Amino acid sequence: MSQDIFRNGRGLRAGWRILLWFCALLVSCIPVGVFFGIAMALSGELSFASPGHAPKMATWVTLSAEGTLFAFLFPLTALIAVFIEKRPTRSLGLAFHSRWIREFGAGLLSGTLLLSLVVLILRAVGVYQVSGPQEGIGGAALWGILFGATFLGVGFFEEFMFRGYLLQTLVGGCGVPAAFIITCLFFGLVHVPNHGETFVGILNVFAAGAMLAVIVLRTRSLWLAVGLHATWDWSQNFLYGTPDSGIVTPGGLFHTTVSHGPGWLSGASDGPEGSVVALVILIAATLYFSRCRWLVPSLESKALWDRYVLRIEPGPVFDPRTSLEFDLDPVSTPSTAQRVEFDLDPVSTPSAIQTLEFDLAPAPASPDSNGEVPREDNGKERPA
Repeated sequence: MSQDIFRNGRGLRAGWRILLWFCALLVSCIPVGVFFGIAMALSGELSFASPGHAPKMATWVTLSAEGTLFAFLFPLTALIAVFIEKRPTRSLGLAFHSRWIREFGAGLLSGTLLLSLVVLILRAVGVYQVSGPQEGIGGAALWGILFGATFLGVGFFEEFMFRGYLLQTLVGGCGVPAAFIITCLFFGLVHVPNHGETFVGILNVFAAGAMLAVIVLRTRSLWLAVGLHATWDWSQNFLYGTPDSGIVTPGGLFHTTVSHGPGWLSGASDGPEGSVVALVILIAATLYFSRCRWLVPSLESKALWDRYVLRIEPGPVFDPRTSLEFDLDPVSTPSTAQRVEFDLDPVSTPSAIQTLEFDLAPAPASPDSNGEVPREDNGKERPA
């Protein structure tokens, strides 16, 4: 009975693996929370001020904590994957496969373009006023790098947390539709307590979660989602200087203010993320990412996903950079059976192409008329 409760034919059941992963998440939060809590206490800022006027120390502590959490959570998750599930670390969605740079770059560009589209539409209809730049070249570059590093940490942590191991385990345990809905709801509910969140803003978080889940499910990788998530936040806080969940960070390149308009249109204290314009853009982007032809997984990502998430045994997968076969399972041995196609009649139609399968392994030798087994010159048995 205990074997049925804890294990199935594929090993430890998905529910228990998710419980182990949540324990790893909790273990990651304890030292990070203690360290940053002490840092904020020493600065005399134990809580946020009113929305839109958060203390600088509390703001940077909150933002940088997520990158630190990722540094703890990823290796703990890797231990679960390697020792409990017997799967390689590169199957967790952050493998340096042949397309990872292209996907990451596309994500960085997409996040900036999508947020810029929201801000520029609101500016065009007179809801937003954008002024600046507020910093010189040196100051802007410094703030841009600082924000970039900070929000890369946010992107890595939140994508790995919501659409990494959790999404993979749910897909393997209860299928894609249920995994999609659960992770979107989880992503949205976690953002509800944020200061300055509005009803439309929460809807936008659900929509963003759906868009990012579609990207991960199509690429079988986290790189594009991480890049998009990071530059969406970077564009809000640094590029346009808008509120982000009720917080306005210092050092923005431009400064954006609300001239007029209802909260559901301007986003109010939630910034562009709280506007219905963002909701329309996110829904349109989700439909685009679900249909566009260029969004395909790399060969390695697909093979890793098939084997360790869907538990489907993939065929041979070759690295296009080296023409070498990926070693997904070093224990297994390749078969000697080969398939060869050739044309028996070059004048005839393609239907005359035949497929034969033969074994390249030498056949066992048979004795000759004298009852002796033929041998090669070196004394080894020679195939008949």
